[in-house]
Amino acid sequence: DNTKPGDSNSWEAYPISIRLIIWSSVWELLLSISYSDEKFLTKLLASIKQQTNFLFNNLELDLANNHYTANGKALFWMGVTFPIFKESKKWLEKGKEILHKQLKKEVCSDGSQYENSTSYQLLTLLDYLEVLVLAKKNNIPLHDDFKWYIESMAQYVLSITKPDGTLPLLNDSSEGYPMDSKEIMAVAAVIFNRGDFKFVSKGANLSYLLRLLGNNGLIKYNQIKSEIPDINSVHLKDSGYIILRNGWDNQKSYFIFDAGPIGPDHCCGHAHADNLSFELFSNGETIFLDPGTFEYGNGLKRNYYRSTAAHNTVTIENKNQSTFWGAFRVDHIARVKCNNVHFGNVREVITAEHYGYQRLAQKIIHERTIDWNKSDHWIIKDLIKGNANTKTNGFLNFQVGLNCEKIFAEGNRCFLHFKSGVIVEVQFLSDSALRVELLDSFISKEWKREYTSKQIKVYFEDILP
Repeated sequence: DNTKPGDSNSWEAYPISIRLIIWSSVWELLLSISYSDEKFLTKLLASIKQQTNFLFNNLELDLANNHYTANGKALFWMGVTFPIFKESKKWLEKGKEILHKQLKKEVCSDGSQYENSTSYQLLTLLDYLEVLVLAKKNNIPLHDDFKWYIESMAQYVLSITKPDGTLPLLNDSSEGYPMDSKEIMAVAAVIFNRGDFKFVSKGANLSYLLRLLGNNGLIKYNQIKSEIPDINSVHLKDSGYIILRNGWDNQKSYFIFDAGPIGPDHCCGHAHADNLSFELFSNGETIFLDPGTFEYGNGLKRNYYRSTAAHNTVTIENKNQSTFWGAFRVDHIARVKCNNVHFGNVREVITAEHYGYQRLAQKIIHERTIDWNKSDHWIIKDLIKGNANTKTNGFLNFQVGLNCEKIFAEGNRCFLHFKSGVIVEVQFLSDSALRVELLDSFISKEWKREYTSKQIKVYFEDILP
C-alpha cells in the first residue's frame, strides 16, 4: 500500500527475492486454515504476481553474486508454488537456469562459496538445500550435478567446524546468520544420509528440519548413526583455508590458516584484509580468533573490522593489505601464494606469502610459516622481505579469545589465563627490537553487538636485510 513498483529499497531485486518466498509461505498457510477474507487473498495474490514479474524483468545482474542466486531461487519458487499464473512456467525455467549457472560459478571444487565468508557459505547451502527439497516434492527435474555441488558445500562446512561445534567468522560473517550451522547440517545429514554431518549437527534445534522435511525427515534423522568425521588436517585449495587438526573431541586442537584469495576479483564486497591470519582453538578454548564484522554500514566500525590491524597477521606501515573504498568495494587486492603444506603424525608445516605490500616503496612481501609440534606447541615465523637497506615498521596482532580472564606480559613473553583453567604462554623472538603491548579491543559475533576483549600487539622497526 505504501510503495509503488521501482521504489527503493523495497522494490530492489534482492529484497523482493527474500520477501516473495516468505509471502508464498504465508499464502499457503492462509489456504491451509481456510482463511475467508477473499478481498485480502486476492490482493495478496495480485501483489505476489506483480512482484514476481517485476523481479523477472529487473534481475540483479551487475555483480551476479549471491543476490542473483536469490533472484533465481525466488523465480524457481514462484514458478513451482503458483502454477495458476500463466507466467509460472517462464519463471520456473528462468529460475532453474540461474540456479544451475550460479551453482557452477559460485561453488568451487573444494565446496567453498567463492566469497570465502562463513555466513555466505551457509546462506548459499541453505538456499540450494531448500531448492532441492522443493524440486523433489514437486517432481521437478534438476541438472545431474546439483546434488554433488550441494553435498560438497556441506562437506566444506564440516571441514571448517571447530571441535566445539562452532564456525570461525571468516570475512563478512555473523554468528547464527543466516541460521545456526548445526540446523543446516542436520538437514544435510538427512538428504545425503551422512553420519558425519549428523555428528557436527549435535545439539541442533530440529524445528527447521521438521518444517522443511516433515515427520519423515525427523524420523530418518533419528535413525542415522552419528559418526566422527574421518578427516583431520585438510587443505581446501580453492578457498585457500588450511585446517590443522588432531581430532574432533572438544579438548583437541584446531588451527585455521588463511592462505587464499580474499574473494573473487569481480566481487570482493564481503572481503577483509586478513591474508595469512589464523584462529586457534585448543583444550576447549578459542585462544585467538577472528574479530567478526559488526555492521555493513559504511563508516569507522566497518573499516576497523575489515582491517588488517584487527586480524591475527602482520600490518606494515599501518596500511591494509588490500585497500577498500566504500562499504563493499575493494581497490588493490592482495595476492597470496601457498608455498608448502606438510601433514604428518608428529609435525605439520605450512608456508605461504602475500604480495599486498608490494605496492609500497619497499616492495614488501610477508611470508608466514606455521610449524605445529603436535605434542605441545606452535611456532609462527614471520619473514618481512623487500628492497634491501630500506626501513620499515609494523606490528603483529593477536586477537585474544573472549574467555581469557587475565593476561600479562613479562618482557617478550605473554601469559593468557582462561576461565577454564587453560594457561597459554606466548614468546616473541626476533632479529629486530620488539615492543609488546596489551590493548583493549572488541569482538563482534553478532550484528551491531560488541564484546570487550584484549589484543597483543608486537611492534617492530628495522632496516630490511
